Amino acid sequence: MSISGMTAGDYATLLIIQGTTASRIDNWITGSKFPSATFSFTSTQNKADIFGVYYNGTNYYWTYNLNY
Repeated sequence: MSISGMTAGDYATLLIIQGTTASRIDNWITGSKFPSATFSFTSTQNKADIFGVYYNGTNYYWTYNLNY
């Protein structure tokens, strides 16, 4: 995964919906930080996860809500 055009202080929201194959995991951007130092995805097909990110110019700070 890559994100382009973000500058220090930007926020973004990413919606990931599992397809019929489900359990797909992407590689995160270098500098990604998560609240518990790990992350996960919903593994159920057709369910959605919502990821929010704040970029400080160096690191991407992620939050997430799973299984919608």
